[in-house]
Amino acid sequence: MKKLIPIIPIVALISVIGISIFLFTNNNYAKVIKNQWGINLTKEDRIVYSVSKNKNTYQILKYNSDKKIEKLNELDWIHEDNEEIENGAQEILNTLEYKEEYTLYFNKDYSYIYKEKNNKAIYLFYIKAEKQIYVIEKQK
Repeated sequence: MKKLIPIIPIVALISVIGISIFLFTNNNYAKVIKNQWGINLTKEDRIVYSVSKNKNTYQILKYNSDKKIEKLNELDWIHEDNEEIENGAQEILNTLEYKEEYTLYFNKDYSYIYKEKNNKAIYLFYIKAEKQIYVIEKQK
């Protein structure tokens, strides 16, 4: 019985580490967006930048794979400049403290998706030349 006691904490520790690794490797921001917004992004190759404050979030997702980019192009992007959308996104960005090098410039050629529900809003800006999606979420 005395030999079993040290084994129990070791098994528990290994289990916690295993579960953490599983959750970390199987979770991605694109999956969160799909679950919360019904927008079926492909898994990002990496998150370039992320900042949150007061329930507002700003993320930059990078895509390198041509296959993933093809899937992104299948989404219902709006391909025209929209000053109202730009102003709404900028209003959220102004509440966040982020590094200047990660500024979203609206003078670049972009496509966007905007959704609103349950006192929340999401803006997705796809800069095709950069192979990046800028995600701005707001809790209203």
